[in-house]
Amino acid sequence: MKKNLLTGAIILTMAGFISNVLAFMYRIFLSNALGAEGMGLYHLVISVYMLAWSIVCSGFTITISKLTAQENAKGQNGNALKILSQSITITLSLGAVIALVIYFLADIIATNFFQEARIVMSLRILAIAIPFMAIASCVKGYIYGLQNMLIPAISQVLENIIKIAIVILIINNFTYMSITQATAVAVLGIVAQEIFSFIFLFATIKRKLKRESTIGIHFLTKRAILYLILPMALPLTLNHIIGSLLFTLESALIPQRLQSAGLSATDAIGIFGQLMGMAIPLIYFPTSFLTSLSITLVPVVSETSAIGNDTKLNHTFSKSILIASLIGHGVAGSLMAFSWEFGMVVYNQDISSILFILGIVCPLLYMRIVLSGILNGMGFQTFIFQNSLLSSAIIIGSIYFIMPYMGVYAYIFGWFLSLLTVYALELIKLREHTNLRFEFLNWFAIPTLAVAAAGLIARLIANQLPIIESGSVLGLILSVLLLAILYMVFIIATGLISISDIKKSFIAT
Repeated sequence: MKKNLLTGAIILTMAGFISNVLAFMYRIFLSNALGAEGMGLYHLVISVYMLAWSIVCSGFTITISKLTAQENAKGQNGNALKILSQSITITLSLGAVIALVIYFLADIIATNFFQEARIVMSLRILAIAIPFMAIASCVKGYIYGLQNMLIPAISQVLENIIKIAIVILIINNFTYMSITQATAVAVLGIVAQEIFSFIFLFATIKRKLKRESTIGIHFLTKRAILYLILPMALPLTLNHIIGSLLFTLESALIPQRLQSAGLSATDAIGIFGQLMGMAIPLIYFPTSFLTSLSITLVPVVSETSAIGNDTKLNHTFSKSILIASLIGHGVAGSLMAFSWEFGMVVYNQDISSILFILGIVCPLLYMRIVLSGILNGMGFQTFIFQNSLLSSAIIIGSIYFIMPYMGVYAYIFGWFLSLLTVYALELIKLREHTNLRFEFLNWFAIPTLAVAAAGLIARLIANQLPIIESGSVLGLILSVLLLAILYMVFIIATGLISISDIKKSFIAT
Protein backbone atom coordinates (compact mmCIF):
# COMPACT_ATOMS: atom_id res chain seq x y z
CA MET A 1 0.00 0.00 0.00
CA LYS A 2 1.40 3.40 -0.96
CA LYS A 3 2.11 5.83 1.83
CA ASN A 4 1.56 9.47 1.15
CA LEU A 5 4.55 11.30 2.56
CA LEU A 6 2.78 14.64 2.38
CA THR A 7 -0.35 13.48 4.21
CA GLY A 8 1.38 13.32 7.59
CA ALA A 9 3.30 16.48 6.83
CA ILE A 10 0.10 18.31 5.89
CA ILE A 11 -1.63 17.28 9.14
CA LEU A 12 1.31 18.54 11.19
CA THR A 13 1.50 21.62 8.99
CA MET A 14 -2.12 22.52 9.64
CA ALA A 15 -1.48 22.20 13.36
CA GLY A 16 1.81 24.05 12.99
CA PHE A 17 0.16 26.84 11.04
CA ILE A 18 -2.58 27.26 13.63
CA SER A 19 0.01 27.12 16.41
CA ASN A 20 2.21 29.63 14.62
CA VAL A 21 -0.70 32.03 14.16
CA LEU A 22 -1.50 31.68 17.85
CA ALA A 23 2.18 32.07 18.71
CA PHE A 24 2.38 35.21 16.60
CA MET A 25 -0.60 36.74 18.32
CA TYR A 26 0.98 35.72 21.62
CA ARG A 27 4.35 37.16 20.62
CA ILE A 28 2.70 40.48 19.74
CA PHE A 29 1.08 40.48 23.19
CA LEU A 30 4.40 39.60 24.86
CA SER A 31 6.34 42.25 22.95
CA ASN A 32 3.85 44.87 24.13
CA ALA A 33 3.78 43.54 27.70
CA LEU A 34 7.54 42.98 28.07
CA GLY A 35 9.06 45.38 25.53
CA ALA A 36 12.32 44.70 23.69
CA GLU A 37 14.24 44.49 26.98
CA GLY A 38 11.77 42.01 28.49
CA MET A 39 11.84 39.91 25.32
CA GLY A 40 15.61 39.79 25.68
CA LEU A 41 15.27 38.45 29.24
CA TYR A 42 12.64 35.93 28.15
CA HIS A 43 14.91 34.55 25.43
CA LEU A 44 17.76 34.12 27.86
CA VAL A 45 15.45 31.76 29.77
CA ILE A 46 14.36 30.12 26.51
CA SER A 47 18.00 29.27 25.75
CA VAL A 48 18.13 27.32 29.05
CA TYR A 49 14.81 25.66 28.19
CA MET A 50 16.18 24.55 24.83
CA LEU A 51 19.33 23.23 26.48
CA ALA A 52 17.24 21.19 28.94
CA TRP A 53 15.14 19.84 26.06
CA SER A 54 18.31 18.88 24.19
CA ILE A 55 19.74 16.94 27.13
CA VAL A 56 16.53 15.20 28.10
CA CYS A 57 14.41 14.74 24.97
CA SER A 58 16.05 15.55 21.64
CA GLY A 59 17.70 12.24 20.81
CA PHE A 60 14.84 10.08 22.05
CA THR A 61 11.93 11.52 20.07
CA ILE A 62 13.54 10.74 16.70
CA THR A 63 14.99 7.43 17.94
CA ILE A 64 11.64 6.17 19.23
CA SER A 65 9.98 7.28 15.98
CA LYS A 66 12.48 5.36 13.85
CA LEU A 67 12.52 2.19 15.99
CA THR A 68 8.74 2.12 16.38
CA ALA A 69 8.33 2.26 12.59
CA GLN A 70 10.83 -0.60 12.19
CA GLU A 71 9.32 -2.87 14.86
CA ASN A 72 5.72 -2.30 13.76
CA ALA A 73 6.68 -3.02 10.15
CA LYS A 74 7.89 -6.43 11.40
CA GLY A 75 4.71 -6.99 13.43
CA GLN A 76 6.58 -6.57 16.73
CA ASN A 77 4.25 -3.99 18.29
CA GLY A 78 5.09 -5.21 21.77
CA ASN A 79 8.77 -4.42 21.21
CA ALA A 80 7.85 -0.90 20.12
CA LEU A 81 6.06 -0.39 23.43
CA LYS A 82 9.02 -1.81 25.37
CA ILE A 83 11.26 0.68 23.59
CA LEU A 84 8.87 3.46 24.61
CA SER A 85 8.79 2.30 28.24
CA GLN A 86 12.55 2.05 28.58
CA SER A 87 13.03 5.43 26.89
CA ILE A 88 10.62 7.06 29.33
CA THR A 89 12.61 5.65 32.26
CA ILE A 90 15.83 7.10 30.89
CA THR A 91 14.45 10.51 29.96
CA LEU A 92 12.47 10.94 33.19
CA SER A 93 15.59 10.23 35.23
CA LEU A 94 17.56 12.77 33.20
CA GLY A 95 14.72 15.26 33.45
CA ALA A 96 14.56 15.04 37.24
CA VAL A 97 18.30 15.67 37.54
CA ILE A 98 18.25 18.63 35.15
CA ALA A 99 15.22 20.13 36.90
CA LEU A 100 16.99 19.99 40.28
CA VAL A 101 20.15 21.53 38.82
CA ILE A 102 18.25 24.43 37.26
CA TYR A 103 16.21 25.06 40.40
CA PHE A 104 19.02 25.03 42.95
CA LEU A 105 21.67 26.68 40.74
CA ALA A 106 19.39 29.36 39.28
CA ASP A 107 21.31 32.15 41.06
CA ILE A 108 24.65 30.99 39.67
CA ILE A 109 23.30 30.46 36.14
CA ALA A 110 21.63 33.87 36.05
CA THR A 111 24.32 36.05 37.64
CA ASN A 112 27.56 34.32 36.67
CA PHE A 113 26.79 33.05 33.17
CA PHE A 114 24.16 35.46 31.80
CA GLN A 115 25.11 38.37 34.07
CA GLU A 116 21.40 39.03 34.47
CA ALA A 117 19.96 38.49 37.99
CA ARG A 118 16.43 39.31 36.83
CA ILE A 119 15.88 35.80 35.39
CA VAL A 120 16.45 33.82 38.64
CA MET A 121 12.71 33.51 39.39
CA SER A 122 11.99 32.47 35.79
CA LEU A 123 14.62 29.73 35.85
CA ARG A 124 13.17 28.21 39.02
CA ILE A 125 9.69 28.18 37.51
CA LEU A 126 11.08 26.62 34.32
CA ALA A 127 12.51 23.67 36.29
CA ILE A 128 8.98 22.40 37.03
CA ALA A 129 8.32 21.76 33.33
CA ILE A 130 11.31 19.50 32.63
CA PRO A 131 10.04 16.06 33.88
CA PHE A 132 6.69 16.49 32.11
CA MET A 133 8.49 17.50 28.92
CA ALA A 134 10.64 14.35 29.15
CA ILE A 135 7.71 11.93 29.19
CA ALA A 136 5.66 13.78 26.56
CA SER A 137 8.55 13.82 24.08
CA CYS A 138 8.87 10.03 24.25
CA VAL A 139 5.15 9.49 23.70
CA LYS A 140 5.27 11.87 20.72
CA GLY A 141 8.14 9.88 19.21
CA TYR A 142 6.11 6.68 19.54
CA ILE A 143 3.08 8.25 17.86
CA TYR A 144 5.24 9.67 15.04
CA GLY A 145 6.64 6.16 14.50
CA LEU A 146 3.09 4.89 13.99
CA GLN A 147 2.83 7.61 11.31
CA ASN A 148 -0.23 8.91 13.16
CA MET A 149 0.29 12.65 13.03
CA LEU A 150 -3.21 13.69 14.11
CA ILE A 151 -2.79 13.22 17.88
CA PRO A 152 0.44 15.27 18.17
CA ALA A 153 -1.13 17.86 15.88
CA ILE A 154 -4.17 18.29 18.13
CA SER A 155 -1.92 18.37 21.20
CA GLN A 156 0.28 21.03 19.64
CA VAL A 157 -2.66 23.36 19.06
CA LEU A 158 -4.31 22.81 22.44
CA GLU A 159 -1.13 23.20 24.48
CA ASN A 160 -0.43 26.53 22.77
CA ILE A 161 -3.94 27.71 23.60
CA ILE A 162 -3.44 26.72 27.24
CA LYS A 163 -0.12 28.58 27.46
CA ILE A 164 -1.41 31.74 25.82
CA ALA A 165 -4.64 31.84 27.85
CA ILE A 166 -2.87 31.47 31.20
CA VAL A 167 -0.23 34.13 30.49
CA ILE A 168 -2.70 36.68 29.10
CA LEU A 169 -5.13 36.06 31.97
CA ILE A 170 -2.48 36.62 34.65
CA ILE A 171 -0.78 39.65 33.07
CA ASN A 172 -4.07 41.39 32.24
CA ASN A 173 -5.36 40.98 35.80
CA PHE A 174 -2.44 42.79 37.42
CA THR A 175 -2.40 46.58 37.19
CA TYR A 176 1.36 46.75 37.61
CA MET A 177 3.97 44.11 36.97
CA SER A 178 7.73 44.52 36.74
CA ILE A 179 9.73 43.13 33.79
CA THR A 180 11.08 40.41 36.11
CA GLN A 181 7.59 39.33 37.17
CA ALA A 182 6.13 39.50 33.65
CA THR A 183 8.99 37.36 32.32
CA ALA A 184 8.33 34.80 35.07
CA VAL A 185 4.64 34.68 34.10
CA ALA A 186 5.61 34.02 30.47
CA VAL A 187 7.75 31.09 31.66
CA LEU A 188 4.84 29.84 33.78
CA GLY A 189 2.94 29.50 30.51
CA ILE A 190 5.62 27.07 29.28
CA VAL A 191 5.15 24.97 32.43
CA ALA A 192 1.37 24.80 31.85
CA GLN A 193 2.00 23.85 28.21
CA GLU A 194 4.27 20.92 29.09
CA ILE A 195 1.98 19.57 31.82
CA PHE A 196 -1.02 19.67 29.47
CA SER A 197 0.95 17.92 26.68
CA PHE A 198 1.92 15.12 29.07
CA ILE A 199 -1.68 14.56 30.25
CA PHE A 200 -3.26 14.79 26.79
CA LEU A 201 -0.84 12.46 24.97
CA PHE A 202 -0.97 9.75 27.62
CA ALA A 203 -4.76 9.92 27.83
CA THR A 204 -5.18 9.52 24.05
CA ILE A 205 -3.00 6.40 23.64
CA LYS A 206 -3.69 4.68 26.98
CA ARG A 207 -5.92 2.00 25.45
CA LYS A 208 -3.49 1.34 22.60
CA LEU A 209 -0.64 0.78 25.06
CA LYS A 210 -2.60 -1.98 26.82
CA ARG A 211 -3.94 -3.57 23.61
CA GLU A 212 -0.64 -3.91 21.73
CA SER A 213 1.78 -4.66 24.56
CA THR A 214 1.71 -8.44 23.81
CA ILE A 215 1.70 -8.32 19.99
CA GLY A 216 4.76 -9.98 18.48
CA ILE A 217 6.74 -13.21 18.40
CA HIS A 218 10.36 -12.43 19.25
CA PHE A 219 10.42 -10.08 22.22
CA LEU A 220 13.55 -8.07 22.97
CA THR A 221 15.31 -8.06 26.33
CA LYS A 222 16.02 -4.81 28.18
CA ARG A 223 19.69 -5.07 27.22
CA ALA A 224 18.81 -5.58 23.54
CA ILE A 225 16.52 -2.56 23.65
CA LEU A 226 19.29 -0.44 25.14
CA TYR A 227 21.58 -1.54 22.31
CA LEU A 228 18.92 -0.37 19.86
CA ILE A 229 18.19 2.95 21.57
CA LEU A 230 21.58 4.23 22.68
CA PRO A 231 23.63 4.05 19.42
CA MET A 232 21.09 6.35 17.76
CA ALA A 233 19.87 8.41 20.71
CA LEU A 234 23.28 9.31 22.16
CA PRO A 235 24.76 10.95 19.02
CA LEU A 236 21.48 12.80 18.44
CA THR A 237 21.35 13.91 22.07
CA LEU A 238 25.00 14.93 22.08
CA ASN A 239 24.40 16.81 18.84
CA HIS A 240 21.53 18.78 20.35
CA ILE A 241 23.28 19.28 23.69
CA ILE A 242 26.34 20.79 22.06
CA GLY A 243 24.12 22.82 19.75
CA SER A 244 22.03 24.12 22.65
CA LEU A 245 25.09 24.82 24.80
CA LEU A 246 26.54 26.82 21.96
CA PHE A 247 23.19 28.57 21.39
CA THR A 248 23.09 29.41 25.10
CA LEU A 249 26.64 30.72 24.79
CA GLU A 250 25.54 32.80 21.78
CA SER A 251 22.64 34.21 23.84
CA ALA A 252 25.02 35.16 26.64
CA LEU A 253 27.67 36.60 24.29
CA ILE A 254 25.49 38.74 22.01
CA PRO A 255 24.46 41.36 24.62
CA GLN A 256 28.03 41.43 25.99
CA ARG A 257 29.66 41.85 22.56
CA LEU A 258 27.08 44.47 21.55
CA GLN A 259 28.25 46.45 24.56
CA SER A 260 31.78 46.10 23.18
CA ALA A 261 30.43 47.74 20.03
CA GLY A 262 29.51 50.79 22.11
CA LEU A 263 25.92 50.08 23.18
CA SER A 264 24.70 50.48 26.76
CA ALA A 265 23.60 47.36 28.67
CA THR A 266 19.93 48.35 28.24
CA ASP A 267 20.30 48.99 24.49
CA ALA A 268 22.25 45.75 24.03
CA ILE A 269 19.57 43.58 25.67
CA GLY A 270 16.97 45.51 23.63
CA ILE A 271 18.72 44.79 20.32
CA PHE A 272 19.11 41.17 21.44
CA GLY A 273 15.36 41.07 22.08
CA GLN A 274 14.63 42.51 18.62
CA LEU A 275 16.88 39.94 16.97
CA MET A 276 15.97 36.79 18.90
CA GLY A 277 12.49 37.68 20.10
CA MET A 278 11.10 39.46 17.04
CA ALA A 279 13.07 39.17 13.76
CA ILE A 280 14.21 35.53 13.90
CA PRO A 281 10.75 34.21 14.93
CA LEU A 282 9.36 35.94 11.82
CA ILE A 283 11.63 33.98 9.49
CA TYR A 284 10.84 30.74 11.32
CA PHE A 285 7.09 31.36 11.20
CA PRO A 286 6.52 29.71 7.77
CA THR A 287 8.71 26.67 8.55
CA SER A 288 5.88 24.63 10.07
CA PHE A 289 5.36 22.63 6.86
CA LEU A 290 9.06 21.91 6.42
CA THR A 291 9.52 20.93 10.07
CA SER A 292 6.53 18.61 9.70
CA LEU A 293 7.96 17.23 6.46
CA SER A 294 11.31 16.65 8.19
CA ILE A 295 9.63 14.73 11.04
CA THR A 296 7.61 12.67 8.55
CA LEU A 297 10.69 11.90 6.47
CA VAL A 298 12.47 10.03 9.30
CA PRO A 299 10.23 6.91 9.44
CA VAL A 300 9.50 7.04 5.69
CA VAL A 301 13.19 7.16 4.71
CA SER A 302 13.98 4.46 7.27
CA GLU A 303 11.29 2.15 5.91
CA THR A 304 12.08 2.84 2.24
CA SER A 305 15.81 2.26 2.83
CA ALA A 306 15.03 -1.04 4.54
CA ILE A 307 13.30 -2.39 1.41
CA GLY A 308 16.01 -1.01 -0.92
CA ASN A 309 13.81 1.24 -3.06
CA ASP A 310 16.53 3.67 -4.23
CA THR A 311 14.43 5.19 -7.03
CA LYS A 312 11.70 6.22 -4.61
CA LEU A 313 14.30 7.56 -2.17
CA ASN A 314 15.96 9.82 -4.74
CA HIS A 315 12.59 11.06 -5.98
CA THR A 316 11.52 11.82 -2.40
CA PHE A 317 14.79 13.63 -1.62
CA SER A 318 14.72 15.78 -4.76
CA LYS A 319 11.05 16.69 -4.33
CA SER A 320 11.47 17.57 -0.65
CA ILE A 321 14.50 19.80 -1.25
CA LEU A 322 12.73 21.57 -4.13
CA ILE A 323 9.68 22.26 -1.94
CA ALA A 324 11.97 23.68 0.77
CA SER A 325 13.81 25.84 -1.75
CA LEU A 326 10.63 27.31 -3.23
CA ILE A 327 9.19 28.14 0.19
CA GLY A 328 12.50 29.54 1.42
CA HIS A 329 12.93 31.85 -1.55
CA GLY A 330 9.31 32.99 -1.32
CA VAL A 331 9.67 33.89 2.35
CA ALA A 332 12.98 35.63 1.71
CA GLY A 333 11.42 37.76 -1.01
CA SER A 334 8.43 38.70 1.16
CA LEU A 335 10.55 39.70 4.16
CA MET A 336 13.03 41.68 2.09
CA ALA A 337 10.43 43.48 -0.03
CA PHE A 338 8.22 44.40 2.94
CA SER A 339 10.62 44.37 5.91
CA TRP A 340 9.40 47.68 7.35
CA GLU A 341 5.74 46.66 7.07
CA PHE A 342 6.34 43.32 8.82
CA GLY A 343 8.02 44.99 11.80
CA MET A 344 5.36 47.69 12.20
CA VAL A 345 2.34 45.42 11.69
CA VAL A 346 3.51 42.56 13.90
CA TYR A 347 5.43 44.35 16.65
CA ASN A 348 4.82 48.06 16.06
CA GLN A 349 8.60 48.46 15.93
CA ASP A 350 10.96 49.24 13.08
CA ILE A 351 13.16 46.14 12.75
CA SER A 352 13.50 46.50 8.97
CA SER A 353 17.30 46.79 8.91
CA ILE A 354 17.68 43.47 10.77
CA LEU A 355 14.81 41.72 8.97
CA PHE A 356 15.95 42.68 5.46
CA ILE A 357 19.41 41.19 5.94
CA LEU A 358 17.98 38.11 7.68
CA GLY A 359 15.98 37.34 4.55
CA ILE A 360 19.09 36.03 2.79
CA VAL A 361 19.38 33.06 5.18
CA CYS A 362 15.87 31.72 4.48
CA PRO A 363 16.51 29.51 1.40
CA LEU A 364 19.48 27.73 2.98
CA LEU A 365 17.79 27.54 6.38
CA TYR A 366 14.64 25.98 4.94
CA MET A 367 16.48 23.45 2.80
CA ARG A 368 18.61 22.40 5.77
CA ILE A 369 15.48 21.60 7.79
CA VAL A 370 14.51 19.02 5.17
CA LEU A 371 18.08 17.75 4.75
CA SER A 372 18.20 17.04 8.49
CA GLY A 373 15.12 14.84 8.22
CA ILE A 374 16.66 12.95 5.30
CA LEU A 375 20.01 12.42 7.02
CA ASN A 376 18.36 11.36 10.29
CA GLY A 377 16.27 8.82 8.39
CA MET A 378 19.44 7.45 6.77
CA GLY A 379 21.15 7.10 10.14
CA PHE A 380 23.87 9.79 9.75
CA GLN A 381 23.52 11.17 13.29
CA THR A 382 27.28 11.48 13.91
CA PHE A 383 27.72 13.43 10.69
CA ILE A 384 24.90 15.79 11.68
CA PHE A 385 26.58 16.28 15.05
CA GLN A 386 29.91 17.20 13.44
CA ASN A 387 28.19 19.70 11.16
CA SER A 388 26.39 21.31 14.09
CA LEU A 389 29.70 21.82 15.87
CA LEU A 390 31.17 23.45 12.78
CA SER A 391 28.09 25.66 12.30
CA SER A 392 28.12 26.91 15.88
CA ALA A 393 31.86 27.53 15.80
CA ILE A 394 31.43 29.80 12.77
CA ILE A 395 28.56 31.73 14.39
CA ILE A 396 30.28 32.14 17.76
CA GLY A 397 33.48 33.21 16.05
CA SER A 398 31.54 35.89 14.18
CA ILE A 399 29.86 37.08 17.39
CA TYR A 400 33.07 37.26 19.38
CA PHE A 401 35.49 38.68 16.80
CA ILE A 402 33.31 40.63 14.34
CA MET A 403 30.34 41.90 16.39
CA PRO A 404 32.34 44.70 18.12
CA TYR A 405 32.90 46.15 14.61
CA MET A 406 29.74 45.15 12.68
CA GLY A 407 27.21 45.14 15.51
CA VAL A 408 24.23 42.80 15.23
CA TYR A 409 24.92 42.18 11.52
CA ALA A 410 27.92 40.05 12.50
CA TYR A 411 25.50 37.43 13.82
CA ILE A 412 23.60 37.32 10.52
CA PHE A 413 26.85 37.10 8.54
CA GLY A 414 28.05 34.19 10.68
CA TRP A 415 24.72 32.40 10.43
CA PHE A 416 24.65 32.66 6.63
CA LEU A 417 28.25 31.46 6.31
CA SER A 418 27.56 28.50 8.61
CA LEU A 419 24.41 27.51 6.69
CA LEU A 420 26.24 27.70 3.37
CA THR A 421 29.13 25.57 4.64
CA VAL A 422 27.00 22.88 6.28
CA TYR A 423 24.52 22.75 3.40
CA ALA A 424 27.36 22.00 0.98
CA LEU A 425 28.76 19.27 3.24
CA GLU A 426 25.34 17.63 3.65
CA LEU A 427 24.71 17.56 -0.11
CA ILE A 428 28.12 16.01 -0.68
CA LYS A 429 27.29 13.35 1.94
CA LEU A 430 23.99 12.53 0.25
CA ARG A 431 25.67 12.40 -3.15
CA GLU A 432 28.13 9.80 -1.81
CA HIS A 433 25.34 7.46 -0.66
CA THR A 434 22.58 8.08 -3.21
CA ASN A 435 22.11 9.03 -6.83
CA LEU A 436 20.81 12.46 -5.87
CA ARG A 437 21.96 15.20 -8.25
CA PHE A 438 22.73 18.76 -7.18
CA GLU A 439 20.20 20.88 -9.09
CA PHE A 440 21.61 24.41 -8.83
CA LEU A 441 19.35 25.78 -11.54
CA ASN A 442 16.15 24.39 -10.02
CA TRP A 443 17.00 24.87 -6.33
CA PHE A 444 18.67 28.30 -6.50
CA ALA A 445 18.90 30.15 -9.82
CA ILE A 446 15.28 29.97 -11.01
CA PRO A 447 13.66 30.59 -7.58
CA THR A 448 16.03 33.53 -6.92
CA LEU A 449 15.25 35.23 -10.24
CA ALA A 450 11.53 34.51 -9.92
CA VAL A 451 11.20 35.89 -6.39
CA ALA A 452 13.41 38.90 -7.16
CA ALA A 453 11.16 39.83 -10.10
CA ALA A 454 8.01 39.17 -8.05
CA GLY A 455 9.32 41.21 -5.14
CA LEU A 456 10.25 44.23 -7.26
CA ILE A 457 6.93 44.25 -9.12
CA ALA A 458 4.90 43.72 -5.91
CA ARG A 459 6.79 46.54 -4.17
CA LEU A 460 6.17 48.93 -7.08
CA ILE A 461 2.48 48.04 -7.31
CA ALA A 462 2.03 48.32 -3.53
CA ASN A 463 3.51 51.82 -3.62
CA GLN A 464 1.01 52.91 -6.30
CA LEU A 465 -2.27 51.37 -5.07
CA PRO A 466 -4.26 53.50 -2.59
CA ILE A 467 -5.96 50.37 -1.16
CA ILE A 468 -2.59 49.10 0.07
CA GLU A 469 -1.87 51.37 3.00
CA SER A 470 1.73 51.06 4.13
CA GLY A 471 1.98 49.78 7.68
CA SER A 472 -1.57 48.40 7.84
CA VAL A 473 -2.51 44.74 8.35
CA LEU A 474 -4.61 44.67 5.18
CA GLY A 475 -1.87 46.40 3.22
CA LEU A 476 0.71 43.81 4.31
CA ILE A 477 -1.59 40.87 3.55
CA LEU A 478 -2.44 42.19 0.07
CA SER A 479 1.21 42.97 -0.67
CA VAL A 480 2.45 39.51 0.33
CA LEU A 481 -0.44 37.83 -1.50
CA LEU A 482 0.41 39.78 -4.64
CA LEU A 483 4.06 38.78 -4.37
CA ALA A 484 3.13 35.12 -3.81
CA ILE A 485 0.86 35.04 -6.87
CA LEU A 486 3.50 36.66 -9.08
CA TYR A 487 6.15 34.31 -7.71
CA MET A 488 4.09 31.18 -8.45
CA VAL A 489 3.21 32.47 -11.94
CA PHE A 490 6.91 32.94 -12.71
CA ILE A 491 7.83 29.53 -11.26
CA ILE A 492 5.14 27.77 -13.29
CA ALA A 493 6.09 29.76 -16.41
CA THR A 494 9.68 28.52 -16.16
CA GLY A 495 8.46 24.91 -16.07
CA LEU A 496 10.05 24.24 -12.69
CA ILE A 497 6.72 22.96 -11.41
CA SER A 498 3.33 22.51 -13.05
CA ILE A 499 -0.29 22.47 -11.91
CA SER A 500 -0.31 18.67 -12.30
CA ASP A 501 2.79 18.40 -10.09
CA ILE A 502 0.98 20.28 -7.32
CA LYS A 503 -2.06 17.98 -7.63
CA LYS A 504 0.07 14.81 -7.62
CA SER A 505 1.94 15.90 -4.51
CA PHE A 506 -1.24 15.68 -2.50
CA ILE A 507 -2.22 12.27 -3.90
CA ALA A 508 0.86 10.08 -3.61
CA THR A 509 4.60 10.18 -3.40
